[in-house]
Amino acid sequence: LRARGHERAEGERFAGILDLGVPVGGAGASIKAALIIATLRQGDGPDLDAMLPTLQETARSIAAEAGLRESPS
Repeated sequence: LRARGHERAEGERFAGILDLGVPVGGAGASIKAALIIATLRQGDGPDLDAMLPTLQETARSIAAEAGLRESPS
């Protein structure tokens, strides 16, 4: 997830679900977390590429509000 900056996956519990996740906090943050949304596959499916920038911005906002900072090296 952190290497690519996001992850897409077929839902593991239910058929027809697509998951899109992004990390919350930088790679060196002391707390490791992810923000994940689940979408229903309908017709051509949801446009995950269009959702990704908003999800990434939301994850950055959460990290900033939570005070997640890079841990010292």
